[in-house]
Amino acid sequence: MNLAKYVTLLGFTTSFLSAATISFISGDGLNESNSRPSNTNVLITPHSAWQPNNPNGSGAKWITYTGGGNPSNVPNPITGPTPNDPTAIFYETFTVLGTPTSGTLLVWADDTARVLLNGTMLFEANPSQGGNCTSSPIGCRPENGATINLTTALKTGLNTLQFDVYQRFGGPSGLLYAGTATTENTNPTSDQVPEPTTIGLVGAALLGAGLYRRRR
Repeated sequence: MNLAKYVTLLGFTTSFLSAATISFISGDGLNESNSRPSNTNVLITPHSAWQPNNPNGSGAKWITYTGGGNPSNVPNPITGPTPNDPTAIFYETFTVLGTPTSGTLLVWADDTARVLLNGTMLFEANPSQGGNCTSSPIGCRPENGATINLTTALKTGLNTLQFDVYQRFGGPSGLLYAGTATTENTNPTSDQVPEPTTIGLVGAALLGAGLYRRRR
């Protein structure tokens, strides 16, 4: 086998084993929108009882819609035992290149939220009020965040996260989230780093090519 064939085999193996991680967070202004008339997400200063910004060093920030940080502008607070129509619906889109292998999302909301990915409902809103927001996930306090597995609903291509946020008893409305999706990419870009297995194969291929040339 000549060196060119080693390089061809190496390129195929590297492409097959390359992995990538996609991150998406609230408040960075990338691929975010909402259902309110302006469709613009704006940052909100979290209440002292809420989960602080930047959970786990993700850089995520609390967001709301234009006017949603002012209690007098939050429309039709829901006072019944179960959520009705959302106060606002927030969206985040991201593109998966290659085959998705896993995904995780952390979410907090005031007062609560339902989470969907590509139309599949992954977490239902919590109608039980307890203080500043709901009494268990998904709520606004640090202990009431939800960790959601996205894996089964991820797909190759464009993905759409949807957050139906409910404000039930007045006050500002807000949303905080941070997520990642890991993919196995058969067509890696130049900025993706090969896995350790791939690096080992690189060395083995180059060593084999060197031995072959010496035998000749």
